[in-house]
Amino acid sequence: MDSHQDRRAGILAAAWGIVQEHGIAGISFRRTAQRAGVSLGLVQHYFSSKEDLVRASAEAMIDAATLWHLSGDMSPRTAIRRVITHGIPTNDASLRGVGAWLSYVAAGVSDTEIAKVLTRAKRGQEDEAARLITLWRPDVDATTTARQLIAVADGLALRVLVADLSTDAAYDAIDLALKKHLDY
Repeated sequence: MDSHQDRRAGILAAAWGIVQEHGIAGISFRRTAQRAGVSLGLVQHYFSSKEDLVRASAEAMIDAATLWHLSGDMSPRTAIRRVITHGIPTNDASLRGVGAWLSYVAAGVSDTEIAKVLTRAKRGQEDEAARLITLWRPDVDATTTARQLIAVADGLALRVLVADLSTDAAYDAIDLALKKHLDY
């Protein structure tokens, strides 16, 4: 039998998939239960409201991205590029993931709890990038450089998402920025 954590994770994965395909407006307890293959009552058992489900799915997405980033044994140099560029879509799955992230960003404008979750995520990305930059180039203002590189990558991700720029062109641009800022 599935554990409590597995059932909850399955529900969150279902909710995240709905956000990827239909945006946050597409989430309902009923649709989430159907997609997760569980009862409506089980979804209601774990989440008191749609807002609670949306917030928890945003946190789960961020946790998954954090685990992905921490996977693998990389040099600081390689890890810098990975943490800076992880939001640039490289395939259909990451394109849907970036679309979901932006759905959460839009929701965060009016939902202070989602905004807090997203703020922690972006600050975590910036802190990790700054830590890695310090390891690679201790002579550089790591926090400012991390902030600038993440801003460039975020803008490039938007352009890839709306098919205004290819993934290769986005990576060429970020590699040029890394070279300029870090002699990468």
